[in-house]
Amino acid sequence: DVDAAAAAIRTDGLPASLAPLTLGVAGYGNVARGVWHILDRLPVQVIEPDDLAGVAVDPAASRHVIYAATFREEHIAASLAAGQPFDLQRYYQHPEEFKPAFEPYLPYLDVLVNAIYWTPQYPRLVTKTYLRDAMAGDALRLQVIGDISCDIDGAIECTVRATEAGEPCFVYDPLTDETTDGVAGRGVVDMAVDILPSELPRDASEDFSRVLAEFIPALATADYSAPFAELALPAPIKRAVITHRGELTPDYRYLLQYL
Repeated sequence: DVDAAAAAIRTDGLPASLAPLTLGVAGYGNVARGVWHILDRLPVQVIEPDDLAGVAVDPAASRHVIYAATFREEHIAASLAAGQPFDLQRYYQHPEEFKPAFEPYLPYLDVLVNAIYWTPQYPRLVTKTYLRDAMAGDALRLQVIGDISCDIDGAIECTVRATEAGEPCFVYDPLTDETTDGVAGRGVVDMAVDILPSELPRDASEDFSRVLAEFIPALATADYSAPFAELALPAPIKRAVITHRGELTPDYRYLLQYL
């Protein structure tokens, strides 16, 4: 129960072995807003990502709050050109010109919630190599990952499989590259349920229906015999089209390597 946990943290504080407890939310869209809807019920102190390193090792940090930071694109990637400031539009248009930049934050995070949109051209948040090296060096602080985006082998590389609501977590062992159902064992606990909205079926149905209703006329009148480039669909719908006329669309041709 979230409210009971909040009351316990406020009154008794977190165990000394867990404090200070740091949490990162990667992303700031609709999924991340859902995360914060829950976090706002807990005693959370919002900090900036660049403050994590100091808070994580501060002996005076409070045991009665969770320190939480939001990570945006500029915390996840950096330009390959030395000294070049981060340019969001350039990042989305030319991701090949950028390198991963998130790893320096990982030594200071206990919990990471992944709520970003990810495709293979973008950098990962957590790699198996980082987890293996950190654990081998007894420097792995990260204990729990809530991979809400749940892209298999994606932004969270140790999300090697999806889980079901009845058994939502597994433990990933970086040294053996194996997983064990549950939350006990050596490694990082990963929550990787890929159908989380189905846990709130009425809310999910109403929300999706409201959003999709405006697209129905265009879906009904589109000429699906036209080439994909000429297919007249609203941009959000067109970006979600994986196959058209028996072929993968341009944004999804990377899937060929898995077929």
